[in-house]
Amino acid sequence: MSLSIVNIAFLADGLKLVKDKASDNPIFSLRVLKDNQWVIVSQWNDPCQVANLLVQFGYESEHLPAIQLLNIL
Repeated sequence: MSLSIVNIAFLADGLKLVKDKASDNPIFSLRVLKDNQWVIVSQWNDPCQVANLLVQFGYESEHLPAIQLLNIL
């Protein structure tokens, strides 16, 4: 794993959300564990979409705190 990759949340067994800070605009990805390797399922460059995902999975109760969390990481 690159030093620019930050684990944001483990959403379910074998499913995690990560942030890649290698560029000026971070890329968020949803990854699934398959054959002992993390495989990218989906990617976003919009923190609002990722914040919605965090709310749906119950990591945050509202959209604004989720966006603030993403900006900190």
